[in-house]
Amino acid sequence: MSRNMRLRLMLIGYLFMVLSCKMPFAESTKPASPIPVTTHAVSDLKDNIEAAFEKAKTSGQVDLIITEAQLTSLVFYELQSLTEAKISDPQIFLRDNQIQFYSTIEQTGLKLPMEIFATVKPDSSGWFEIVLTTAKIGGLPLPDEMITQIISEFQKVIASQIRSSLGELYIEQININDGQMHIFGHLQ
Repeated sequence: MSRNMRLRLMLIGYLFMVLSCKMPFAESTKPASPIPVTTHAVSDLKDNIEAAFEKAKTSGQVDLIITEAQLTSLVFYELQSLTEAKISDPQIFLRDNQIQFYSTIEQTGLKLPMEIFATVKPDSSGWFEIVLTTAKIGGLPLPDEMITQIISEFQKVIASQIRSSLGELYIEQININDGQMHIFGHLQ
C-alpha cells in the first residue's frame, strides 16, 4: 500500500473515530488579523534572498529576514500543487519564537481546522531543524505520519527558495518574533 493511501486511510479512520465519539472540533485560536496572500510577497522574498546573497558575496555573512506575508504567500502557492489532502487558507504567524501555522484540511468532503506550532533552530549540519510543540487537526493530535510529511514538505519549500539563491548556507542562528524570521549564517 502506498504512503499516500496509508495516510488517507489513517486520516479517514481518525476522522470517523472523532465523529463516532461526537467530540466537538476545537475552533482555531489563530490571531484575528488575517495575513494577505500576494504574488508580490513571494517576489519580495526572492528579492530579499538575492540581496542577502549579494551582500554575502563580499562579507561572507548571511542576514536574511522573512516576513509572515512572504512565508504565508509562498506556502499558499506551493499548496496549490498538492493533490493529496487539500490544505487551504494557510496562515503563518511568526510570533513568540515559533512558527504558528493555521489552515483548513479537507479530505473526503470533511473540512477541519489544523494548527501546527513549531520552533526552528539550526542543526549540527548548518541547516535548520523543526521541532513541533503543537500539531492538531480538529482539536485532536495529528497522526505522526502526517506530521512527518508536513515537516518534510515545509523544509522542501524553504530549501527550494533559499538554497536556489544562496547555495550552501550554514545557518548559525534563527530568531522568530514580531512577524519576522531572522536567519543569520555564512556561505560555505
